[in-house]
Amino acid sequence: MFKRTWITILIVFLFLQSCSSINNRGSREIEDKIQGFNKVILDFEKRQIMMGSFLIRRNGEVLYEKTTGIRDIVESELIFSDNQTKYRIGSVTKIFTSVMILIAIENNLIYFDTPLSDFFPLIGYSEKITIQNMLQHRSGLFNYINSPDFISRYETHMTKNGLLEFIHSLGNHQIPNTEFEYSNTNYLLLGFILEEVYQKPYSDLVREMIIEPLELNNTYYSETIKQENNESRSFILRNGYETSIETNLSWAGAAGALVSTAADLAVFIENLFNGKLLPDNIFNKMIVTDENGVGLGIGLDQRPDSIFYGFYGHIGGVDQFSSYVYYNPDTKVTYIFLMNGSDGGSNGRNYRRFNNSLR
Repeated sequence: MFKRTWITILIVFLFLQSCSSINNRGSREIEDKIQGFNKVILDFEKRQIMMGSFLIRRNGEVLYEKTTGIRDIVESELIFSDNQTKYRIGSVTKIFTSVMILIAIENNLIYFDTPLSDFFPLIGYSEKITIQNMLQHRSGLFNYINSPDFISRYETHMTKNGLLEFIHSLGNHQIPNTEFEYSNTNYLLLGFILEEVYQKPYSDLVREMIIEPLELNNTYYSETIKQENNESRSFILRNGYETSIETNLSWAGAAGALVSTAADLAVFIENLFNGKLLPDNIFNKMIVTDENGVGLGIGLDQRPDSIFYGFYGHIGGVDQFSSYVYYNPDTKVTYIFLMNGSDGGSNGRNYRRFNNSLR
């Protein structure tokens, strides 16, 4: 469900290189750099290598904003995307979920050391798995999307009880808190814990705790794609537009079921770092990374040898959607990269041309 092609990784790496140096350039250099980047983005769209929505901001000022490609095909007619088109953001949802868990901790409704057994005692080792373990992907819980049963059923709706039974049947992959291993199961369960604590559905909680306070008018929980809401489908770009399968995001929940726009995600990540969502004492715990460079739902790959060093955020992927939401607190640069189509590969000349545009 959450996957990315290698061309997307490379494009984002080069995109990040441009963002990381923007703060130290003069206005003419920035303008030239942006123009070169824009030419390559448009060329990639023309040759159907990739498409999506791109946004670069510095200190809240838009330096670059471009949306390319289509969001749907209706009776053979191409419906083009615009800056208000909403994309599935996959695991970027986990930042939202982490913030909500930290708000609950700040309000003494749960604690970092609260065991999973307080809510779901039937899950293996639940008495030894803590909230913090799940936030940091150290629970040892099997990643449910890797199960063959998931792969055969992900296009159908799944209930909360059905998901809990499914997770229980999978057992544990390793002993809790022995090592980092990314697992969507952690954040799916954190969403269920929020629902138990507040006695409200996750969709209502994320709206009340984050979306409405920040006025994110194009962000919400959605299990199925609704074309009438300007939501995008995803595509495989090979010899035209091949519509991708559509995962029913009842399977993703708090691990990956939000849709949003580039502009909304920029407002979200910037306000998170500007103290609008969490008090300093708890926010600082969120961005402290462990020996693997992992924070609490944010800051993955924050190691000195990582290409993402200095940027905080998350990566997401579902079907053919890929999302990258990152913020550099030192340079005050935000970049949002939302993609809804890729050909899955290209030749070296494309990469060299892209790289040259960003130097």
